[in-house]
Amino acid sequence: MHGAEYLPFAERGAYSPDTLSAFYAHLRQQDHAGFVDERTGYHVVHRYQDVGQLLKGHSVVGDTPDSAIDNSTTLDPYVSKARIASNPACWQGLANLVRYTTPATANAAGETHRIVKRAVYDGESLTSLNRSFTERNYGRHVERVAQLSIQNLKQQFESQEVVDLSEAFVRPYVTNVIAKVVGFEGHDDEIKEWSDAQSALLGRDLSRKELSAAISGLGGLARACHDLALSRRLRPQKDLTSLMVGPKHHLEPVLAGSTIMNLIAAGYATTYGTLLNSMRYLSTSQGRHHWDRLDEAGYNKVLVPELTRMETGLVGWRRKAAHAIELSDGSFIEAGRNILLLIGAANRDAVFESPDTFDVTRARAPQQLSFGRGPHLCMGRELANLEMGVALRALRRAFPTLRVLPTAEIQYDPDMLFRTPQELPVIR
Repeated sequence: MHGAEYLPFAERGAYSPDTLSAFYAHLRQQDHAGFVDERTGYHVVHRYQDVGQLLKGHSVVGDTPDSAIDNSTTLDPYVSKARIASNPACWQGLANLVRYTTPATANAAGETHRIVKRAVYDGESLTSLNRSFTERNYGRHVERVAQLSIQNLKQQFESQEVVDLSEAFVRPYVTNVIAKVVGFEGHDDEIKEWSDAQSALLGRDLSRKELSAAISGLGGLARACHDLALSRRLRPQKDLTSLMVGPKHHLEPVLAGSTIMNLIAAGYATTYGTLLNSMRYLSTSQGRHHWDRLDEAGYNKVLVPELTRMETGLVGWRRKAAHAIELSDGSFIEAGRNILLLIGAANRDAVFESPDTFDVTRARAPQQLSFGRGPHLCMGRELANLEMGVALRALRRAFPTLRVLPTAEIQYDPDMLFRTPQELPVIR
């Protein structure tokens, strides 16, 4: 078992369920609220109280917004900017990023962030992500995509006994959903490539070749989102991009494109990982009881929040200390230090009764932090919850005996932020 002086997530096997649970249990036993990771230099914060407050942009010891907490580095690459800039193969991608992006959602602040949220949450629009109307706006679309993905999975099973659920169902499902929302229908392969590029840059130590491919992909995403915004300004459609650039909100194409870029990456990578992790749990003996109960009306409504707490695809998120920050144990994060907020550990903190127990009956439990907290709470969280619930019900109805191949050894991508199975072989 590793000590708490460094993060093991780049190591093989670190994300396997038992190893991950043991690491989180180890952190719960520590007196400290955080530690400096010896490999990355990040100050890792793992207690629920600290993670929640810093996500809100508040001091841990106070309850007001604090200029000491800086989110401008949230979407910075994991590797150094110097390594990227010194690689000529990255230059065209970098040029696209400089030209076509601006802080929009995850790392924007002040009035820019408020403008974007007003557009995305427009309560009068039939294409917004307003949390009160997400199911009304996108419920039928999500159901339709789920059924198409089920048909694809059935076709796969007709020709083979073992099927990779990630490629046969989960990936096409989540890409089709977000493509329709933003207006990129028919570009599923590109969304996968673009989103994989962004998530890889955020949390992985890429080789020179991998780095140039990821920067190129991300630059391609930036340009495509900008072009989409320009196109929708001239020829609006029934999608979120048209809402943002239309006459009511009139976001500039660079701002709208950057927002769409963030939403695509978040709507794909985190939902993809969380749904895969959840299906791994439900289709093994550990979660079979809950899988069988999906036949009960409304059971998915209580199941999805606990799955999101326990099986989140996003285990960490970044902030930076503009000034010294005091944590709940009295220790300090020094000014200028990059911070890794360990969401996965906070979701298993002792503030949850029996935190490693999967329990859908938790009464008055704290809010899990998989979608963040405060001003930067994930804008697509209701869509993600809807996707999860619809997918689980559809899979249960179509394949009631679906289960992970008993001999499979599930491997995970080595990543500091995202917990994603490389594949999930299943049988019916």
